[in-house]
Amino acid sequence: MDGDLRGRAIDAEVGVVFRGTKRTGAARVLLLGGRAPATLELARSFASAGHRVFVAESMRAHLLRGSTAVTRNYRVPAPRADHDAGAFAEGLRDVVRKEAIDLIVPTCEEVFHVAKRLDVLAPQTRVLAMPLDELARLHSKATFIEGCALGGERVPETERFTSVEGIEAQVRDRGPELVLKPEFSRFAGEVVISPERTMNLAALGEVSEARPWVVQRRLHGRAVCSFSVAHAGRLTLHSAYAMEATAGRGAAILFRPLEHPRVRDWVTRFVERESFTGQVAFDFIDVDGEGPYAIECNPRATSGVHLFRDDPRMARAYLDPTAPCVEPHADRVAMLLLPLLVYGGPALGARELLSTIWRGRDVALSWRDPAAAWVQAATAGELLRRALVYRVTPLQASTLDIEWNGPRDRAADWP
Repeated sequence: MDGDLRGRAIDAEVGVVFRGTKRTGAARVLLLGGRAPATLELARSFASAGHRVFVAESMRAHLLRGSTAVTRNYRVPAPRADHDAGAFAEGLRDVVRKEAIDLIVPTCEEVFHVAKRLDVLAPQTRVLAMPLDELARLHSKATFIEGCALGGERVPETERFTSVEGIEAQVRDRGPELVLKPEFSRFAGEVVISPERTMNLAALGEVSEARPWVVQRRLHGRAVCSFSVAHAGRLTLHSAYAMEATAGRGAAILFRPLEHPRVRDWVTRFVERESFTGQVAFDFIDVDGEGPYAIECNPRATSGVHLFRDDPRMARAYLDPTAPCVEPHADRVAMLLLPLLVYGGPALGARELLSTIWRGRDVALSWRDPAAAWVQAATAGELLRRALVYRVTPLQASTLDIEWNGPRDRAADWP
């Protein structure tokens, strides 16, 4: 995306609430990533604030198909179906024109494919996304750390490798002190913590220019996550929460707000330094006596949005760049109920698990929007089918057609 186009997009963000006009009232918002519970949360928030919500998705069955918060659903081509995401962008442009969309909000990794085609989309409407080269620098687990170090932030020592031989040398010397992970990845499904010095690194799979890995010094402390929305370097929404319970190693299933001023200060400095516009999440390790170290960045929506359930201020944080920064109420407890029942016991203990379920709220269940919870079954069925076809886990199947794994990512004919 050329500098002039990016400048016009940022000017639109800070100058008006709705693209091209000073009008007030209901916005027409196009949400992407209808398969994600976070998107359902956003749809309900925008709808309850009086805005019109539209959804564009490439999955046949997805969570928002049954939501009363949605005015209309559209099916668009899978972003990864071609290298340039041309058909995907054209599909979005058609929806924007037909429905007079004021704002596009990507939520999952389709944000990278949207960013790739801002030349098509930004002239049509506001897009809550940065250009691809800037998002890619944050998504990379190598260049993100480099940028933070240059900005004076404390980060763990991190090195990028494109061959397994380099990783082998590191593991032989410092195995228990290391964390290994692909440069572009999600859900922590492939992360190796404290590898044994004799580990067979063939188990890592491909390590190459097309699929680099990073080797990072292991930090010991509390895992903390943040989620924020910013407009041209200014926060309008922020939340932090501890990783109390997860499904597997990386996917959080319980969300309670955490008061953490040092994390908020870190995020504030970061978005100011980057003049960041969009949604952004960080993973930290909070080391006793030292403070938070950022270890990863996800420039997209995450489960932190669930901490703002039923909060009328959230929609404005997305739509109005001048809005005051919103933080969640201290008593909010959100959860993914079924995963929590399966995985929560060992992490919380039986008594705390039952207490949490009693006080918390499942992210999908809502008496005002009941059908959305039942559509989860159809969505799960679609993901299981994909998992069988492509021989991956259902969690991996959930992003096969939308994920972005670097500039050498391969296109394919996703279903």
